[in-house]
Amino acid sequence: MAGTTYSRVKQKLAEDTIDGGRRREARGAMTSVKRHAAAVAILVAFGLLPLAVYFSLVHHPFTPRQVVCGSRQVGVQAWQDYGAKASGAQSIFTIDRVSSQSFPFWLAKLVDTIWDLFVARGMQFVASALSYVVLSNALLATIRSSPVPYRTFSGISINGASAVTVVALVRDLRRHSRRRAVFLSVYSALAIVYVLALPTLLSTMAGYVSTASAYVQVPETSQYVPNSAFVPGFSYDGLPGVDNGTCMSYKDAAAIDQRAEAQLYTCNSTCWTTDPNAETYDTGYPLYRNGNHSIKGCTFFRNETYAVADVTFDAFGFSRNATTERTTYNCNDTVTISIAGKPYPYLSSIAYSTRQILGGYMSGTYCYAGRAYDELQIDANTTCLPGVGVGVGGGDEAGYRWGFSSTLSSIVLIVHVVWCLGMYAVWVVAAAAAGRGGGGEREGELDQLRAVFAVTAAAAEATGLSAVELVRAPRGVVEEVLDGRSGGGGRGGGAMVGAELFVGEKGGESRGKGV
Repeated sequence: MAGTTYSRVKQKLAEDTIDGGRRREARGAMTSVKRHAAAVAILVAFGLLPLAVYFSLVHHPFTPRQVVCGSRQVGVQAWQDYGAKASGAQSIFTIDRVSSQSFPFWLAKLVDTIWDLFVARGMQFVASALSYVVLSNALLATIRSSPVPYRTFSGISINGASAVTVVALVRDLRRHSRRRAVFLSVYSALAIVYVLALPTLLSTMAGYVSTASAYVQVPETSQYVPNSAFVPGFSYDGLPGVDNGTCMSYKDAAAIDQRAEAQLYTCNSTCWTTDPNAETYDTGYPLYRNGNHSIKGCTFFRNETYAVADVTFDAFGFSRNATTERTTYNCNDTVTISIAGKPYPYLSSIAYSTRQILGGYMSGTYCYAGRAYDELQIDANTTCLPGVGVGVGGGDEAGYRWGFSSTLSSIVLIVHVVWCLGMYAVWVVAAAAAGRGGGGEREGELDQLRAVFAVTAAAAEATGLSAVELVRAPRGVVEEVLDGRSGGGGRGGGAMVGAELFVGEKGGESRGKGV
């Protein structure tokens, strides 16, 4: 049975020798065009396209973005973000571009696992396959000019992208007789190291982080409260019966403020006649609110009324959601405000309050538990602490956001493009060398089956043993001869794989060269 199969193989080889030249010449030009087109397509899809898409979607990719954990309103339409912004080396590994949606832990872990399995490992699988095709064909092109060590050949052609191959390439650097072979070995080792590190790099540049919230350590205490507990307001100093630094939020004072404004503008009073700036016509409620006027002795006429609309107010005391409902008051009634649990005439208390920017209310003062705190104090004591979100079952559990590091992603994608361009350049050189060799399509290609035959032939030639004897021989003895540890054969010892295994004397492929 074995003899019949061997005769069949010899017959097929003979037919291919007679007719193969003409068939290869007919298919050669078309095949070359298709392969170059396929190579360019792979270069664009696997190397250039991810980088182009990334830089088109991510703005300022090399600038770490602040990981915002909360914000505080500092104006009517102005907000200040709080968070941690990494710098230096730590910014490379900081996950700064995260999803707007938070997930429970199991879902964030699932997303991260899918990324590692399908994206990271998938990229490594494709890169490993491409590196095998490119490096094995480049190795075959190098063999045409000088033999290569047995260990290097078997590592690239059989083991592919593996740590064993990298070790073999490094250990055999001194055994090459040409600089081109040395360069190929160094480049192959670096390229394979990148393939091995690719899933780790992709996994490192993406991940999930726990959601955080902005908390403020209350000055002069060890208590942490949410940043939202501090609301914009103003404080009182020198008001009889009230501690200095007592704070009133704009929202709490807004309704009283609106009523006092309506009283001044609607009711007849002696207020304007006592205004020291009356001759400039620069009068009115805003000036009283800024503390620029004294209203001592100011009285309102009796038997007059004024109406105030029922509205809601925002954090800075501006009216929102006005309604048609109105409340009527007597002009002679004193408008009072409760400060520290005590009623005070509102217009009189304004003189003891902190000044405010007209129309903006940005005094830089914020209230918590009835005490006033400066904006700078709050900023200095704000930190990000792990937040609590609503779990899938309705319970409270920590939330997580999935994202990636913009800096590390940019670096990895640029290195990936450089790797792809280098692979394409090596493949083009190897393809050109194969075309100049005249051996046709198969001479420029190397697959694992041909590699196994070549390795067996080289081992038989170096040891003088047949294939059967090689299988039965002690492994350590054979490895000493093949790897050069016994001091025989090849440059520096060891078996070498040369061009005679692939190309015959007339440029055609060798046929029937036994072991």
